[in-house]
Amino acid sequence: MGGPLRGAGAAAAGAGVIITTTRLAPACVLDLAAADDERGRFTRAFCAAAFAAHGLPERFVQTSVSRTTRRGTLRGLHWQAGAAAEGKLVCCVAGAVFDVMIDLRPDQPTYRAWLGFELSAANRRAVYVPPGFAHGMQALTDDAVLLYQMTAPWCAEQARGARWNDPAFAIAWPIADPVLSVADAGWPDFPGPGFPGSDFPGSDFPGPDFREAVPKDAPDHIPACAID
Repeated sequence: MGGPLRGAGAAAAGAGVIITTTRLAPACVLDLAAADDERGRFTRAFCAAAFAAHGLPERFVQTSVSRTTRRGTLRGLHWQAGAAAEGKLVCCVAGAVFDVMIDLRPDQPTYRAWLGFELSAANRRAVYVPPGFAHGMQALTDDAVLLYQMTAPWCAEQARGARWNDPAFAIAWPIADPVLSVADAGWPDFPGPGFPGSDFPGSDFPGPDFREAVPKDAPDHIPACAID
C-alpha cells in the first residue's frame, strides 16, 4: 500500500507531495515524501501550491485530531449537507486505519462507488475526500491517530450519516464485528437521492449499482480477507 496509486488519474510531484487523482475525481491520494537524517524524519503533510496546481482547495478552516484506542473500531459513514458540505484532508500520524470514501453525488456516473485505502504512519499516505462524499474509517491497530483538515467548519445541524454495513454500498470492511458508537450503529438505510436528511440534489440518472465498485485486485482496495 506504500507505493504510488495506479489506475485512472495522473500523478505529479510537488513540494514533497505526490498527488494522484482517483477514479472518483476529484478525490485524491497523497503520498508524502520524507527526509530522514540523524535527527529523525521530516514530512510535509500539505502544500497549498501543489493543491492549487491540481485544482484542489488551498485553504482549510478547521483541523481536528481523533484517537481511536481499540483495533476494529469503526467511525462513519459521515458527511455534511447543503452549504456546509466539506472537503477533508485525512492522514494517519500513529498506527493504521482502513479509510473509506463514497461518492454521493447523484448526477455522477460514479454515484455510490467507494474506495478504501490503508493509511498509516509508516506508509505516509493521505487522502483528500471532496464535498459530496461520505467518509468513514476502521482502526487496524490500537491507538490509531488521524489528523483531519476541513474546508468548512463543523455544523451539527447539517451533519448526516449512513450505516457502515448499508447494502447500498456493500463496503468490504477488513475487520468483522466492529466497535461502533450508538449514533453510527443507528443510521438508516440509504435508498438513494432525496432520502430524508441527505440534502444532495436529485437527478434523473439513478447511477449504476456499485456493489462491486472496485475490483478486488485493484491496488487501492483491501478485500475483506486481507486482514485478520
